[in-house]
Amino acid sequence: TLSCPLSGTDTPFGVRCFARFYLSLGQCDEELGEVDEEDCCQNPQYGYQTTDGVCRSCGSPVWSPWSPWSQCNVPCGEGVMQRNRKCFGIEASECEKPKEKVEMIPCNGTCCQSPCPVDGGWGSWSPFSSCPVTCGVGLQESFKRCDNPAPKHGGWPCPGEGRRTRICLTNTHCPGTNQGTWGEWDSWTLCSPPCGDGSRRFRRRLCNLDYSDYR
Repeated sequence: TLSCPLSGTDTPFGVRCFARFYLSLGQCDEELGEVDEEDCCQNPQYGYQTTDGVCRSCGSPVWSPWSPWSQCNVPCGEGVMQRNRKCFGIEASECEKPKEKVEMIPCNGTCCQSPCPVDGGWGSWSPFSSCPVTCGVGLQESFKRCDNPAPKHGGWPCPGEGRRTRICLTNTHCPGTNQGTWGEWDSWTLCSPPCGDGSRRFRRRLCNLDYSDYR
């Protein structure tokens, strides 16, 4: 027999009382009305729901069954799977030990592709090549390979460039058949100052150098 609240459902500590509590689901069924928690739980088979919306058992606190294992948390490589359970009862902290709510075990992800993609990684830079010229200015090269590891099974290639260069100087002038030629004279400038003694005017020409021997 349930005692009724003094003024309808307006009890300061009222709970919604249910005639059934399903442990496997953590759900209540067959609502009986709103009463004091103590009155509802005179029957340990009953369940009740508080203002937080959580349904609890009136019986001794007990663990729910474990949930199924989750999927591996990574698509490839090493990860973890977990499963959960809840404590149902008047006081959720009173469930018997062990009190673990979550269990985790290691797992290996099952890739969308088989085998798993491997992204490429750069190896070390090679030493710079020797200067390719004996006079003038040259260009040295250094390389690195995308083999640490090499991309496999649809993995990403290495980012950036695998070649670098630097200028090398021989400090030796290359002998050329043409040491430069004079260009045409420009037009004469106006006198400066325009009148009187000491006036001057100028013209100029450029020396054209041939750089073909610096290759």
